[in-house]
Amino acid sequence: MAAEAAAALDIPVERFTVVAEGVEAPFESDPGAGDARLRAACGAPAGGYVVWAGSMRSPDPRKALDVLVEAVGRLEAEGRGLPLVLAGATGAASEQISALAGERGVRLHLTGFVSDETLAALYRGASAAALPSRHEGFGLPALEAMACGVPVVAGRAGNLPDLCGDAALLVTPGDPRALAEALGAVSGEAATAARLRVAGPLRAAAFSWRRCAEQTAAAYRRICSHP
Repeated sequence: MAAEAAAALDIPVERFTVVAEGVEAPFESDPGAGDARLRAACGAPAGGYVVWAGSMRSPDPRKALDVLVEAVGRLEAEGRGLPLVLAGATGAASEQISALAGERGVRLHLTGFVSDETLAALYRGASAAALPSRHEGFGLPALEAMACGVPVVAGRAGNLPDLCGDAALLVTPGDPRALAEALGAVSGEAATAARLRVAGPLRAAAFSWRRCAEQTAAAYRRICSHP
């Protein structure tokens, strides 16, 4: 975030140019013909589930995976549980999360690293996508999930509120109870899920890699025009 970088580097925030990332196919809401095959190939359950995407090679407290497991475990204990699918490279973090999931009775599925096509299929087959981060610089997984039309639950932290707007349910970072309630709402309340499934792709449509490239090129031109 520009304000955080400005404060850390002691540079006026006016000197920063913020360029948003983008999203494009295969991250789209229309189902793909091979979606079911791709989900089955990486071990995802056939019914609804909660999905999270990111690297799990090394523990990163900012990602709040422990909070996500606690929240899904709460729903499981209440009889409202869904399987949890974590998509991304495995390592020390996934080992820790697997142990915690076993303690909390969470039905965990680790897909390992997947292609964009498979990740998009995982989003389209999910009941909810979660990004409960304690901090995010941008939040590309949330943007990709919204583009795929899956209801998104995200932490009210970093750039996520600006990125998601009203197209996601935002919760207090680090609060498993609040996260559980939001996940329960999008998976159990048809009206809430329907609203987010419409709002997500509309929100994501404002973010494209072409726009990102054009704004980056414009920033370079401004820099080069000033000696």
